[in-house]
Amino acid sequence: MQNYPLLVEAGRSGKPVLLKRGMAASLCEWLGTAEYIANEGNLKIVLCERGIKTHAGSEYSRYLLDLNVIQAAHEETFLPIIVDPSHATGVAAAVESASRAAIEFGSDGLIIEVSNYGAEAGVPRPLCDADQAISSATLSRIVRFILDRRSTSDDDIAVTVTGSLARSG
Repeated sequence: MQNYPLLVEAGRSGKPVLLKRGMAASLCEWLGTAEYIANEGNLKIVLCERGIKTHAGSEYSRYLLDLNVIQAAHEETFLPIIVDPSHATGVAAAVESASRAAIEFGSDGLIIEVSNYGAEAGVPRPLCDADQAISSATLSRIVRFILDRRSTSDDDIAVTVTGSLARSG
């Protein structure tokens, strides 16, 4: 978030930018970083809350998922705000609950680590972020929750699942 020449170039590129909030960044600093990109004419910016560092960090989770920042950011900007519960919690067992909470707090989307390691024979352990990767079954429950919530609310929640899960055979 503080590499200003890179932010300027990202703005000039015209390509979509996923701007993850720094682990110690305030809302003002996060939105100010987005302005560096926007000032170059690029409004294809997606803000991503991925947790902030606190004194309890790594005691029971990686970071603190700051759900309050979602509504606060929505009040300050038109940019979409997604949440990365995988990186915030750092443990797969907490990702589903954090995902549901993020949607309830008004997140426009989620970015989640998924792997079938341990659920299917022959699927190798991910080389990166293995402890926070959820199974495809857990992802299905999260998607069902979002679809059910979308059908009972006025919120415009998009559901897109991309990528591939390794399959054996």
